[in-house]
Amino acid sequence: FFFFFFFQAEDGIRDAQESRGLGDVYKRQIWGSDGSMNLFLLKGREDLRLDERVMQLLKLVNTTLSTSPSTSKVAGYQVQRYSVTPLWHSVGLIGWVNECDTLHELVTSHRKEREVTPELEMRLLNQMVLMDQPKAYDVLTAISKIEMMEFLAERTTGHDLRKAMWASSVTSEMWLDRRTTYTHSLATMSVVGYILGLGDRHPNNIMLQRSTGRVVHIDFGDCFEVAMTREKFPERVPFRLTRMMRNAMEVCKEEGMYRSAAEAVMGVLRVNGDSFITMLEAFVQDPLVSWRLIQHPGNAPEDANVETALAMDGANVTIDNTTVLHPTNIPRANMEGMRRRSSAADPGTPSGHDSSAPPLRAVEHEGVTVMKRVERKLRGKEFSVVVSSRSENEGEIMGDAAHPREQVRRLIADATDITNVAQSWLGWYPFW
Repeated sequence: FFFFFFFQAEDGIRDAQESRGLGDVYKRQIWGSDGSMNLFLLKGREDLRLDERVMQLLKLVNTTLSTSPSTSKVAGYQVQRYSVTPLWHSVGLIGWVNECDTLHELVTSHRKEREVTPELEMRLLNQMVLMDQPKAYDVLTAISKIEMMEFLAERTTGHDLRKAMWASSVTSEMWLDRRTTYTHSLATMSVVGYILGLGDRHPNNIMLQRSTGRVVHIDFGDCFEVAMTREKFPERVPFRLTRMMRNAMEVCKEEGMYRSAAEAVMGVLRVNGDSFITMLEAFVQDPLVSWRLIQHPGNAPEDANVETALAMDGANVTIDNTTVLHPTNIPRANMEGMRRRSSAADPGTPSGHDSSAPPLRAVEHEGVTVMKRVERKLRGKEFSVVVSSRSENEGEIMGDAAHPREQVRRLIADATDITNVAQSWLGWYPFW
């Protein structure tokens, strides 16, 4: 028999304080079957089953990139994964990644050390936009938002992340290695995130490893372009590539190593597109995942600072291959039983949900729509002309597929277009 124990860590995230939008979050120590102690984040009031499936997909991505000649020799092409263990539909365990800081923490701490206002852009916005509500930026017109972005770009340097990486490097060789890994890992996750339709990439959902400079993404709840289709503050960029992130690449910015790395990753993923489509289809068609897609498309984004908990006290997360007791077998068995009982009681209702859920046809239609979008991206037909027809396959893609080089060029142009970036909500920190 195996036993696991929970202990509140001394440098825990919070005692019993409820976080904003994230649910109840606690830092826990778990003793594994091999006698080792591992740190986890106990996250409540949020469904982590989609995050678990994304981690499975990222494992396939890493395997594919590690076996391709063009991406197997550079460590930066590997996506940083971490363990996600759903214990129930509203609670689960998340592994901690070692030596990581969020972009928000890196920038604010760097400014504090130099006696610069941490939220400098926010203060300038409050001085320019005289309104009674605190988030006045979100209610501005599109043209006004662009003017605010240009105003802030003229009065701030946008080099805080680059200087923070330089200041934290012991030697110039270490800084060069970190910058190289940062650029390759950023390009890799940009392409992978684009394929997945990953949104909500605010500075507290992106972390940097101190020793390697690797870009680490967290919170994969907004996948399959949910952030782009919501009613309030829909995102217009395929991935985050703001000026601070571009400046950290040094001289060539996105036109040098970043672009070549993104083209290499895009080429590998498209060659192996059938494997990814097969895996995606397996869990996109899962009623549990599709139900989540039905539930969340209209939701407004959460507060940007809710994910700061994952970086407090250095965000020490452990994701070793050590055998750790995952107490999920019993909960999963219970959930499977509930699904079967629910399906038997009402075949037209998605498994595990009450009768108020959308019809099964709506869930299936959402999954089909998601798969078509992913397939277009992996076939290079994202920017092709869509011609309507009278057949059952209305809207079938016509035209030739774009070359990976052209596809990446279009994506970078969309991600760096100030018109698209400015339309993001205030907590996304578009001016960073």
